Amino acid sequence: VWATWRVRGRHVHSAARACQADILLTADVGDFDHDAAPYSVYAPDGPFTLVDDSSPELVKEVAASEVRYWLARGREPHLPRSIRAAGCPVFAERVRCHLLALDHQSELFNSEDPPI
Repeated sequence: VWATWRVRGRHVHSAARACQADILLTADVGDFDHDAAPYSVYAPDGPFTLVDDSSPELVKEVAASEVRYWLARGREPHLPRSIRAAGCPVFAERVRCHLLALDHQSELFNSEDPPI
């Protein structure tokens, strides 16, 4: 099995095996032999979009909480931008849509130009 791993992924594979991981979340999905891995390999967007598929109201609630946290500290909450930069463009768009819906319903941002 060792020879099937690309050089870039060997250290990550070793760590995942050492901790007996069930899931490996990585931007380098192509570095892993999915058939031989003793764990499931996901790109960053995968698990987060699955959570949103099953519990969109929870994702919306957590996103709103994050926005309120940063607004209370006088900072711009660039949550979708930060999520996108972390390699999760699909989930970032879902969070952006949740926040737009919340802003439309409750004046979450109290602004003509919400920072999302």
